[in-house]
Amino acid sequence: MGGSWALDPAKSLSQYVHNEWGRDKGFVGGTIYAICQSRDGYLWLGTDRGLVRFDGEKFALIQRPLADQPAIGPVRGLVEDSDGNLWIRPEGPQMLLYRDGQFRNAFASGGLPVSTITAMAADGHGGVLFSLFSELSSGSMRYWHGKFETVADPTEAAGTVTSMAETLDGRIWLGTRDNGLLVISNRKPVSGTTFNLGNDKINALAAANNGGLWAGTDHGLRFRSARGDIHIAPPEWNNKIQILDLAEDVAGNLWAASSRGLVRVTASGDFSLLPGSGRKTAEVTAVFGDHDGNLWFGGPEGLELLEDGLFTTYATQARLPDSNGGALYADIEGRIWFAPVSGGLYCLDRGRLERIRLAGLDRDVVYSISGGGNDIWVGRQSGGLTRITRSGNDLSAQTYVRAGGLAQNTVYTTYVGRDGAVWAGTVSGGLSRLKNGIFATYSMSNGLSSNSINSIVEGYDGTVWVGTSAGLNAFRNGRWSHGSTADGLPSSDVRNCFEDSKHLLWIVTASGPAYVSGGRVVVPNHLPDQLRDQIFGIAEDDLGFLWFSSTDRVIRVNRERLIAGSLHESDVEVFGELDGLMGAQGVRRDRPIITDAQGRIWVSVQNGIACADPQITLRQGRPIRVRIESIAAARTTFRPGDSLRIPAGTRNVTIHFSGASLESPDRIWYRYRLEGADQEWSDPIQIRQVSYSDLGAGTYRFHVMASREGLLWNGAESDATFTIDPVFWQTWWFRAISVFAVGLTGLLLFHLRMIRLSRQMSARFQERLAERTRIAQELHDTLLQSFHGLMLRFQTVDSMLPARPVEAKALLDDALNRADDALAESREAIQNIRSSPTPHSNLSGALASVLEAVQREFPHDPQSRPICSIVAEGSEQPLREYVMAEICRIARESLRNSLQHAQANHVEIELSFRETQLCLSFRDDGVGIEPAVLGSGARAGHWGLIGMRERAARLGAELTFWSKPGAGTEVELTVPGEIAYLSSPVKFLARFRRRIKV
Repeated sequence: MGGSWALDPAKSLSQYVHNEWGRDKGFVGGTIYAICQSRDGYLWLGTDRGLVRFDGEKFALIQRPLADQPAIGPVRGLVEDSDGNLWIRPEGPQMLLYRDGQFRNAFASGGLPVSTITAMAADGHGGVLFSLFSELSSGSMRYWHGKFETVADPTEAAGTVTSMAETLDGRIWLGTRDNGLLVISNRKPVSGTTFNLGNDKINALAAANNGGLWAGTDHGLRFRSARGDIHIAPPEWNNKIQILDLAEDVAGNLWAASSRGLVRVTASGDFSLLPGSGRKTAEVTAVFGDHDGNLWFGGPEGLELLEDGLFTTYATQARLPDSNGGALYADIEGRIWFAPVSGGLYCLDRGRLERIRLAGLDRDVVYSISGGGNDIWVGRQSGGLTRITRSGNDLSAQTYVRAGGLAQNTVYTTYVGRDGAVWAGTVSGGLSRLKNGIFATYSMSNGLSSNSINSIVEGYDGTVWVGTSAGLNAFRNGRWSHGSTADGLPSSDVRNCFEDSKHLLWIVTASGPAYVSGGRVVVPNHLPDQLRDQIFGIAEDDLGFLWFSSTDRVIRVNRERLIAGSLHESDVEVFGELDGLMGAQGVRRDRPIITDAQGRIWVSVQNGIACADPQITLRQGRPIRVRIESIAAARTTFRPGDSLRIPAGTRNVTIHFSGASLESPDRIWYRYRLEGADQEWSDPIQIRQVSYSDLGAGTYRFHVMASREGLLWNGAESDATFTIDPVFWQTWWFRAISVFAVGLTGLLLFHLRMIRLSRQMSARFQERLAERTRIAQELHDTLLQSFHGLMLRFQTVDSMLPARPVEAKALLDDALNRADDALAESREAIQNIRSSPTPHSNLSGALASVLEAVQREFPHDPQSRPICSIVAEGSEQPLREYVMAEICRIARESLRNSLQHAQANHVEIELSFRETQLCLSFRDDGVGIEPAVLGSGARAGHWGLIGMRERAARLGAELTFWSKPGAGTEVELTVPGEIAYLSSPVKFLARFRRRIKV
C-alpha cells in the first residue's frame, strides 16, 4: 500500500458509492489475492487464475506475460515502487516486473538467484521489501532505486514469512505462519514476549500513521502501539473473524479484508462492517486504495469499489424516516429542514437529526418550508400555516388557519418576502398574504389566473411572481398581471419559479423550463433532452451552474451556455447512483432542490435527501493522465514509441487511448490534436479512439488530454510521435532529383527556346534577305533589263542619225513603246512580285511570249537576227503558277544572255514533259561562257547567273550549265514532277521514292 488516499470518514459505509464487477460484468473469475495500480493507471489483480488487468471497463487475463516462458499460475502479491515498477509475485520461484506496458524477469534484471518470494510489501521510502526462501536458507531484502540490499541475513529461525511492514521508526516487521510476529534487529529476525502477539498465523501487516502496527491474524485484528501496547480489536470479534489483508488511509481509517466482509476501523476507534450484498460468500481477500482515493476490494466472486460520490444520501441508515424526501429549506445557521412525503418535519443540524413534534407537525404532511430571520414557516396539508420560532435551544410554534383569515388550511407553498410579509399559496383557495398580523387574500376574483398556487418567489425589483396551474402571475404596485402560452410560456402549468444571481426569473412548467428577460418569456434554444422530462425544482450553485431535479435524475447545466443556446454535451451533467444518489427519482414538492449558505446543493430523492458540494468537482478534479494504448495503421497495431515508423503509402491511422483513471470512465471527456493535421484542439469527446484519413508522409505528434465531466482540463498532455515513411517519390533524394531534373529541364527548355528564338530571328533575317534578293532579282529581270534594252535601242538610233533619220525615228518610236512596256512591267513586278509574267496557261505559250519579248529588247538587222525555236517533247502538263513564273524568269535570263552576249545564230528551247520530272534545255551556238566565269558562277558586277541559280534552288530544281569558248552554251533545268505539275498521277509514288532515298 502506498500513496495518499482516503475516503471521507464522516460517511457511513452505506453512504459510499458501491460498485461491483462479477462474472456478469466481465470479471474473468478466480479468487483475488492482491490488488495494485500501476503508474499508467491500470488496476492489476493477482488471482488464482493468473494476472488480471482492469482498465475501468474491461478485464484482461494475462497468463503468459513473458512469451518465451510458461504460464505463471496464481499471483499472490503485487506492489508498486516509487520508480513506477510493478512487482508481481506468482507462486513458486518466480518474480516479474512490469513498467510502461513491458514485462521482464525480475531475477534476471536484478542479478538475483532464483528464489521463492513468500512475502513482499512497500516500505516507507518508495522501495520494496522481499522475503526470500530457498531449500538452504531464507532472508529479507530491500529494493530501492535500482539496487538490492540485504536487510536480514539468511536464517532458518524466522520460519515462513507471510507478511511484511516497515513502521515509522524504521523497524521492519515480519509476520510468520508459525512463529508469530518478528522484528529485524542487527540484520536478524528476533522474537520475544515484548513483541509477541501469540502464535496465530499472521496474514497481513500494515503500518499505522501514528507509528503503530496493525496485524491481521486467523483469529482477529490486533494492534501494537508505538509504545508496545497490544490491543485486540474489537474484543467481541476475537476468534470469530479471519483478517486476510490490511490497508490504512491518510485519514487514519483501517480497512481490513476479512472472512465476514470489509471492515473499517476509524481513527476514533469505531468499527463497521460491510457484509456481502447478494454474494454467495461475504469473504473479502484483498483490499487496496488507488491513486484517486478510492477503495478496491475483492474475493472469490469478483471485484468491488467504494468511492466518495459527489452526493451524500441521508436515508434510513442515517435514522431518517423510510420515505421519499419532500420540501427542503436551509436556514441562516446552516440547518437543513425537510419534510418527508410520508409526513412530519425534521431538522438536520451538523449530522444530528431532530424530529419536530410541535403543533402536531409529526402527525401532518408538510408541503412547504420557508423562513426569515429566526422564524421557519411551514405550509401543511391540513393544518394551515405554522410559524416555528427558535430561542436558543427552545422551539415554539404558532399556527394560522382559515378561521384566522387564511384562504385555505391546505397550504402548498410559502414564501417570506424582504418586507417581512409571508405569502401562503393554497391548493385551491388562492393566495394569502400575512403582514403585521393581518391576512389579505387574492383569488381569481381579484386578478389571479388560478386559485391553485404552485410556487412563489420575489424578484430583485420587488415583484412577487406566482406560478399557478393556469399561468404565471406578477404582483407589482398592488396590481396583478399574468401570462400564459400566448406570451411564450412552454405550458400554462407553472410548477416552480426561481430567480438566479443574474436576476433572471426561471420558470419550470409542465413542458420544460423558460426564463424571463427584459419582460419577455424566452425558451432556451437547443434544450438538451435531459431537460425535456418533467422538472420538479431548480437551484443555482456558487459556480454559476443551474441544478434541476427531475423524475429520475439530477441535472447540472452550464447556465451561460444554456442561455446562449450553445450547450455542448460536456456542459450537461447527469447524476445518479454512481454519484452517491441512492434513488435518483425526484419528488414533486415546493422547492425540492435548494442551495444552503455554504453553497451545497440539497435535493429530495426517492429514498431520502442528498447533499452535494459543487466545489468537490473542483477539489476532486485530480489531473487525469491519458495513456495512448496503440496506433493502428496498414492493418497492423503498433505500440507507441519514440521511433514508431508506419509503412510507406499508409493514408489512414487510428489512435486508441484511455484515461489512466478507474473512476467512472464513462464520465471522462477527451480532447486531442495532431501536429501536422490539426490547427486547434478538438471539441470534447467521450469515445476513446480517433481516426485520421488522407495523411501524407511525414512525422506527426498526437496530443490528448482528459477531464472529468469536461470541466477541468488540468491534466498533463500525453503525446505520441509517429512517422509515416514516404514512398520513393516522397523521399528527399527523389525530391532532390526531381528538383534537379526540373531545373535541368527548365534550363534545357530555356536553351531550346533560345535556339528557337535564334532560328526564328535567323529565319526572319533570311526571309528579309531572300525578299531583298528576290526584289533585286525582279528589278534586275524587269526594270534593269528593260532599261538596258532601251539603252541599246537608243544607241542604235544615235548611230542612224543623221544618215537614216526615217529609220532612226521608227526605231525611236519603237524604243518609246518599249519604255512604256518596261514601266508597266516594273510596276507589275513591284505591286505583285509573285504574279506570273505571262498570262499563258501552258508553258510552251509562256516561253514563246518570253522569247518574243526578249527579241524585242535586242533589235537586230533582219539579216543578223538569230534563229529561235521551241521544241516540246511529251504530253504537256499544266504547271503550278509559281513554278511557271520562276521557269519563265530563268528562261528570260538565259535567252537574254544568248541574244546579248553569246552572239548566237541559233537559239533552241527544248521542253520535255516526263512522268516524274520536267526538263528544259536552252541551247545556243554562240561564243560560250568563259571558264573563269563559269567556275566562279558569275561575272563581276553581273547577277544573271546568280539569280538563275537562286530561282532554281527555291523551286527545288536542278540547274546545270555546259559551255566552251566558241562552242556555245547549254543550260538545263530539271524540276521534279510533284513540284512542277499541278496534278501528278505519280506524285505519291515519287514522294515515296524520295523518302526511300533519304
